[in-house]
Amino acid sequence: MFRNTSKYAAIVAILVAPSIAGASEQPAGYKDGFAHLINDPSILSSDDFKDVKSLPGSVALYYDGDRLHRKVPKEVAQFVEDQLTVKMVNEGLMRVADCPDCKKTKVVVLKDAMRVETPASSKKGFEELGQRVGAESFLMWDANETEGRFNLATRLVDAQKGEILWSKEYIKNITQRDVELGYSQIDWRLSLSTWGLTATREATEGGKAATLSGVTAITIDRKMMPHNNNGIGYSVGFSYFKNTSGNTLFDVSGYALKARVIADMGRLFDRIPYIVYAGLGNVQFNESRGFMLDAGVEFPFSKHGFASFGAVQLSGDQIQWDYEPGYLSSSEFGGVAYDFTVGFNF
Repeated sequence: MFRNTSKYAAIVAILVAPSIAGASEQPAGYKDGFAHLINDPSILSSDDFKDVKSLPGSVALYYDGDRLHRKVPKEVAQFVEDQLTVKMVNEGLMRVADCPDCKKTKVVVLKDAMRVETPASSKKGFEELGQRVGAESFLMWDANETEGRFNLATRLVDAQKGEILWSKEYIKNITQRDVELGYSQIDWRLSLSTWGLTATREATEGGKAATLSGVTAITIDRKMMPHNNNGIGYSVGFSYFKNTSGNTLFDVSGYALKARVIADMGRLFDRIPYIVYAGLGNVQFNESRGFMLDAGVEFPFSKHGFASFGAVQLSGDQIQWDYEPGYLSSSEFGGVAYDFTVGFNF
């Protein structure tokens, strides 16, 4: 068990404080907030469109909101469309067709109301617009913001058939602090690991030595991926570990405060969905303390799940074990071992 609860309170404070501070910050401004949202690498990425059976060769952007009673100012809507255009061009999934006519709006004044007519007010007008600008599809979008909660709704529509090929809504709370830090993707993660760290307790009377086969670790960490540095980010985390085998002869428990540098290979190189990482940690176990190095490869296996395979090196030290007849009272624990982890983002 832990011997000094104040240390754990400090560690938890280090991890949780950024979230508490962020919650008290003022919401981001319209432009900053939408730029931060759209620059998130998970938005309009190749993974988003992987379930579309036949992706159109070209696309034009089309504002699909209420043009008479806009939820965001007109200049902000234009800014959002510019950001979306840049994102779509950079992703390179479809050729982006310029569509000045998409922005045209005609207001018809009736006897007791006003009606807004757009180029896509009818199916025929929609088809003709696609032919005129050379677009096989339209990315229909709408955006709004409420008390720092930024929302971007998108639909990919076939220009000829009018069929919805794909749709998704992105929602994110964004503060001005988030914008200043520049992090477009911040995830809390909970994971379970097996570290193959071993110890051998020699017999004193010619008997068979006992071996500790490894320890189990539970980790909570905060992963941050800036949108402006091509996929290089970092994470900080807290791990508690304990042996789950050999409990009669061994009793190892401890904690580690870790930091990692992360390289998102899916952003550095197209269509390679894995992450490589390397980290350093300060570890305390039983009556010993030292450093831990780790490195490995992480793979996503669902929208929120991930698994990693790597190596961990813990600076070894002699541990005093509880008295057990026929065995030495101490042995070394540590060294280089495998690390297998599964976890999820939330």
